[in-house]
Amino acid sequence: MAVHFAQYLQEQGADVTLLLDVDGVRLAEQGQAKAPGTTNAQISTYYDGFVKAGGKVLVCPHCAAVAGLTAQNLRPGAHLGKDLGELADVFLAADKTLDY
Repeated sequence: MAVHFAQYLQEQGADVTLLLDVDGVRLAEQGQAKAPGTTNAQISTYYDGFVKAGGKVLVCPHCAAVAGLTAQNLRPGAHLGKDLGELADVFLAADKTLDY
């Protein structure tokens, strides 16, 4: 629901950044699209639509490292955060924050 809602908001003109942490970093991993009709394939479609609409995806660097992800194996549109300061900047600049 979070990725679908983010896509919708972005398409309606909002400036949306998905901040992925803990297991959520897997959403930004290359190769997440699965067989058509599966939940992962649907999430992948929402993710692609979100990025195509100009949405930004910021991945927690610590959580990515724990999951074995690097900048090289992230999906298009995903950005590996540099440090906690960059993550904090997203929150400090936000008008609204939604948590799923």
